[in-house]
Amino acid sequence: MAQNSLLVLEAANIFVGDDPTASNHLILKNVKFPTVEKAYVDFTAGGAMVGVEVDTHFNKFEVTFSLAGYTPQVLSQVGIWARASQQFSLYGMLRDRLTGATQRVEAYVFGQLSKAAPDNFDRGTLNAIEYAIKGVTHYELLIDKNQIYYWDMGTNEMFVGGVDIEADQNAALGVSGSSGAQREITSPVTGQVGR
Repeated sequence: MAQNSLLVLEAANIFVGDDPTASNHLILKNVKFPTVEKAYVDFTAGGAMVGVEVDTHFNKFEVTFSLAGYTPQVLSQVGIWARASQQFSLYGMLRDRLTGATQRVEAYVFGQLSKAAPDNFDRGTLNAIEYAIKGVTHYELLIDKNQIYYWDMGTNEMFVGGVDIEADQNAALGVSGSSGAQREITSPVTGQVGR
């Protein structure tokens, strides 16, 4: 039987690019991890009394976050195509509200920093800049080193909870490279290998 838990995200950090010294934990106002959502189309067969929803794909991934003040290192990454600029590492601390224990949540995203939208300047308030990561081609989410999601556009692999949900399609289409097993990942920031 699984232990009851209430995991709450208490703190977060984001690294933009592959610079391990570019921590944003002191100025990060908010961050939104990608939404994982299936897309459906309605279908009603010619002789059917009831329609059904048919799943077709997952919607595109996007990450948004806001940093207080102006951060030249982040601002200078908007629209850059260099592979080193397309790496984003998100870290967070989850606390189990029932036991007090902590766990790490980590996400690795490859995409393009596509938006830097400064707040209006109002004297007496701390303005921030809202950023967006779009054109995502790779996404991984791990909780306490357990892989929850793994998606890579180049290999057409998608694991959800350790299950390769593209295995049958890749086999039918003759797509090679699908491993059928969880991948070892290396954080582009810390250089640590996780599972």
